[in-house]
Amino acid sequence: MRVSPLPLIALCVLGCVVIPDRQRKQVPRGDPWASTEQTSHPVHLPSGPATNAPADPFRTAACPKDLSLSVGPRNIDGRDPSTTMRGPYAKEHLKLVTPDQFLLQQDAVARVLELEAKQPGLVPAGFREQIGKHGRDPNFRLYMARCELAKAETTRRAGYDAGLAYLLGANVKEALPLVTQSFYPDGTTSTSCTNSADCGAHTCDSVTRSCGSSKQRTASFLSSAELDVEDALVRTFATMLTPEMIENTRYVPDNIINTWVYGRFTRCGSGLCNFTRYNVAGKTQLVHWDRRYRGESYGGEATPASKICSQETQAVDRESCVYRCGTGAKSKEDACLVGCYANCK
Repeated sequence: MRVSPLPLIALCVLGCVVIPDRQRKQVPRGDPWASTEQTSHPVHLPSGPATNAPADPFRTAACPKDLSLSVGPRNIDGRDPSTTMRGPYAKEHLKLVTPDQFLLQQDAVARVLELEAKQPGLVPAGFREQIGKHGRDPNFRLYMARCELAKAETTRRAGYDAGLAYLLGANVKEALPLVTQSFYPDGTTSTSCTNSADCGAHTCDSVTRSCGSSKQRTASFLSSAELDVEDALVRTFATMLTPEMIENTRYVPDNIINTWVYGRFTRCGSGLCNFTRYNVAGKTQLVHWDRRYRGESYGGEATPASKICSQETQAVDRESCVYRCGTGAKSKEDACLVGCYANCK
């Protein structure tokens, strides 16, 4: 039976625990503050080419046949952070994003061009001969993105080129649809599942427990070299957030700035982070969300007992552990409860 999409609004405050609903349903992908409301102060700094700009020579150009990449092993898991945590304690979690951690627009563009020159395999093979001449041309970057969306291996890359096109002056109406298709290859809703029989033509991802295509899964992983590009772009899109946009805490899905800032990753120390908004000291601020976070308390140093509880059960304390047991399969609930009482105080 098909189910209509349901809005997902999760407003987190300090200390909250979000329990996933395992029933089959469709929920929006992406930022947890998803909303259809517009911000009162939309900001799109690059305004696009002038009305008398010359015709785009790449508008009808054929895509190159060879879009292969050589980016190194794609072993960075970009799936839902609530289900891909690896370490028990997250050193960068909820630290404020400071001004020195942003990149000015021109610096971010220069950084990406430098990375592409240093490692040509970041650019699809069919574009490498032209990138030196057209790397700063927004029309060429849009052309690259349109072509890259056709292949699973270059779908994530398409978002980079569409984002660069916007920073270089492309109109948001042209750049944003390409960014959105790159970030959400299967669309902005997903169906929760327990096995692939729930998913029709797609398969059930055992990690995210949602239905997805092979293209979606391929686009969810990235290499260290790709993360360097992604990091630079997130840090410059974040400079376009106004205080009102941060305080709002409502993600606007048709805003390229919000989509880029909250939809991709940055490096944080030796870990992997997102930028997100969080209530710190009574004010909504831009913070690092360390993807190694696994439910530990923020207040003070962790105790040996709390570390054991987190490491063994992925819960903060016995109360939250017991609550989580009640959300799983009934056959596993008793064993889960035993683990809670054995490892958490």
